[in-house]
Amino acid sequence: LAKHEVTQPQYERLFGVNPSEYRLGTSRRNEAPWTPTHPLESVSWFDAKRFCKRLDLRLPSEAEWEFAARAGTKTRWWSGDEVAGLAGVGNLADASSKAAWSAKDLDDGYATHAPVGRYAPNPFGLHDVIGNVAEWIDDVWFVGYEGAPSDGSARLDPDPGFRVARGGSYGSPPGDCRSAAREAYADTHKTPLIGVRPARSIR
Repeated sequence: LAKHEVTQPQYERLFGVNPSEYRLGTSRRNEAPWTPTHPLESVSWFDAKRFCKRLDLRLPSEAEWEFAARAGTKTRWWSGDEVAGLAGVGNLADASSKAAWSAKDLDDGYATHAPVGRYAPNPFGLHDVIGNVAEWIDDVWFVGYEGAPSDGSARLDPDPGFRVARGGSYGSPPGDCRSAAREAYADTHKTPLIGVRPARSIR
């Protein structure tokens, strides 16, 4: 899996457009402007697939993503089981979000997404697997794992039109950023909460 989430300029270089709602060079309220190191967002699952295909990459499966995000750990987050351990390792809904359901005892400094790589990497060297933007996954959505491929590949058939996003986002409370947390979205859905982390097959 890629060390970082895809940035806005990386997408724009391929397709000539930046679909992100919080795009580089603009800002909100008193925040600093978003920069070229901020993640791509507001792309559908189909957009994410198209980006990966152009680079001979692909979206990861749920099993691949969770294995990489956990990095050998068995705790709620790779940083441990306590919310206090999330300080400095992820961008999620916190005091900067000023939301009633945020973790007010944390403040990562960003109300929206942060530059990729801003927070400490997990033991596998991957940044932002806790929050920042959630990441599209190749699998179709099922409530549970029964019937999923045993080899770790993506669950692709049947296709109900809903796909999985993992990792949580800057708008997610801590529980929704757990290594095991999953969300379902229509494959055409676009939101500033979801971006892309490509995978490369080993041949």
